Amino acid sequence: IHSFNRTEMKMIIINSDNLEKPLPELHYKKARAYICGEENNGVSIVVQAYGGLEKTRNCVKSILEYTRGEYDLVLMDNGTADNELIDFFESVERRKKQIIRITKNITGVYAINNVLRRLNTKYIAVVNNDIIVTEGWLDNLLTCAESDDSIGMICPASTNVSNYQQENLGGFNNSEEMQMKAALFNKSNPAKWEEKIRLIPTAALYRREVFDTVGLYDAGFMHDFGDDDFTFRVRRAGYKLILCRDTFVHHDHNQEALPPERLAISQRSREFFREKYFGVDAWEDTGNYINFTFENIDITNKNGKSILAVDVKCGTPVLEMKNYCRSYGADVLYSKVYTSDIKYYADNISIASEVICGNPETLISSENNKFDFIIVGRPLNSYNNPFGFLKNLISKLGGSGYIIFCVRNANDARSFLSMLNVNIGSQPIEIKAVNYSDFLDKLSEYGCTNADIHTTTLPADKKLKETIAGLVISMNINGDKDSVYQNIMTEDYWITAN
Repeated sequence: IHSFNRTEMKMIIINSDNLEKPLPELHYKKARAYICGEENNGVSIVVQAYGGLEKTRNCVKSILEYTRGEYDLVLMDNGTADNELIDFFESVERRKKQIIRITKNITGVYAINNVLRRLNTKYIAVVNNDIIVTEGWLDNLLTCAESDDSIGMICPASTNVSNYQQENLGGFNNSEEMQMKAALFNKSNPAKWEEKIRLIPTAALYRREVFDTVGLYDAGFMHDFGDDDFTFRVRRAGYKLILCRDTFVHHDHNQEALPPERLAISQRSREFFREKYFGVDAWEDTGNYINFTFENIDITNKNGKSILAVDVKCGTPVLEMKNYCRSYGADVLYSKVYTSDIKYYADNISIASEVICGNPETLISSENNKFDFIIVGRPLNSYNNPFGFLKNLISKLGGSGYIIFCVRNANDARSFLSMLNVNIGSQPIEIKAVNYSDFLDKLSEYGCTNADIHTTTLPADKKLKETIAGLVISMNINGDKDSVYQNIMTEDYWITAN
């Protein structure tokens, strides 16, 4: 028998009086939005800081000066040793203001998760303290969010960021010039909204229901790859990740090489990500950008488009083509992905209409649809019958469709140096020694009359490039040595044909 004092008992009351039960016929995505965060339609702006008083001061000042409309300001100090940040936060003149102090810096994830648990506005903007916001930044992000209930997370373009989220406004010399250029740049334009496989949130706007649906940030990722993990979970839950290229903020951060101890942590975090996602790599499997192959694709016809993609890893090329079409006012209505590796199924099905797992060379023979765009992510000369496969793919093109594929250079610097008993690593995939010009001949034979060629370079550091160039110069070679060097440094020949 246990006794207790009723005066010590604490009752928690959760007021749901203003909510209604979602109707049974609602789609699950609508039902989730109906009860998650709808009680408060406002916006919370969270500034997360750990030290860095001057940058924090500039960040908060920019929010107060360049953010229109109503919002709750949440100022969070993640365990700064002295009181200078708290003193500054207390001095900020803002009626709707909340200060949260974490007494000890555990990790950034620990801090932001504790803040997110306490917020119930429909939208939450999280801004790092080294961000300077600009005129119209929040309005533009909210316009994007309100355009589609399935948009879960939005980032503006910025300086000093990777993942092709970079924008520098053509350069600027001071804060005043930056703000002037940003005010002209920040014009809401849906044609500049890009759907992404993952996002790096230097600043980000979240739909509050996302956290109710997918949970908070995974505390297992202490320093790196936590953002990658969260964006993967958001997208796999059925939400879109959008980069607003119509909106600019300044990331006041110098990107420097990580010290050895931090690099080791980053590498371990990358391994943890691969373990959690059954072999998927957050960078290698999402960084296969090929928009450089789109430059001469004609989107004059604005009719709904269709895409057939083959072995595009997590699907970045599919989204890039969708974004390219949108920038010209055309929508992609149907997309189909064939993948040889089942580990990519979950990510491709999150962005495509249909996904088929298996051997594309055999499966595509039974494909009955015609497509406006066909994209092959793996080198065509890595397949069993590359010319037969190319012919089969071209037969699936619509009347004015385009096919995009690459041919891996079988005579690159790897093979060149191996002849000199210098090993810089073998080809990551098995390829057939077929020249890209042979594929150009076949394209003409199979009915494609136009072809553009782009090249990508072998990943090599400056010292290795200089060594290879020196070897070429020192050898007795007939012809232009610069051309020889460029040829052996080419990794892939990308061909766009119609």
